[in-house]
Amino acid sequence: TPSTSPSTGPTQEPSASTTLPATPAPSMPLPTSVPVPTHAPTSVPSQDPPDAQLLIMGHFENKDWGEFRPGGGKVASLREGGGIPVANGNGSVELKIKRWWNPPFVFAELSDLEYDLQRFRGLEVTFQFYPESVRDGEGIKLEFMTNGGDWTTVRKWIHISAVDTDSVRYFSSTPKLFLEANSGMIPVDFSTTTVSFRLILEGDSNLNIFVDDVFISGLF
Repeated sequence: TPSTSPSTGPTQEPSASTTLPATPAPSMPLPTSVPVPTHAPTSVPSQDPPDAQLLIMGHFENKDWGEFRPGGGKVASLREGGGIPVANGNGSVELKIKRWWNPPFVFAELSDLEYDLQRFRGLEVTFQFYPESVRDGEGIKLEFMTNGGDWTTVRKWIHISAVDTDSVRYFSSTPKLFLEANSGMIPVDFSTTTVSFRLILEGDSNLNIFVDDVFISGLF
């Protein structure tokens, strides 16, 4: 009898997979805190230098002239007490002139050796004054002198009844008050070794002005 061999079906080749295995996502590190500086800044923004430096001040308290001095034919007087006009505190300087007196004044001197004046571009004088008894054409003026020379007028505060650009009309104020005065900048020359300032009356008779809070400053 014919021998028969076992039948075999067609052989199937394995089909390639169409789905690739998933690639695991890389692990992300956990967030860390933001670094904090361990040292604070050591430098601070630079500040602008001051515009002025106070050199001498006169409050004239307790009948003390301080760094100021009296002068003139009839010397200026330190006054204090009830009824005396003062800008601040309890004392002021009275400048008074009679017909037969030379004008009194109050003055101060600054030396380059003591105050190093050459470092300033100029000086400034401020003060307050009270016109107790002043007639038309009278008042007070600020003068300065360098190196022992002649006195030069810086500015005048004169009582006038008409408008004048070189004067201050202050006699219409009621009640009377202390008035603030400013010299403006007074240049300092490189040859300056000493500078003197004085407040002196300008008038003929029965002139009476009180002065207080005199400040002399160097301007940078």
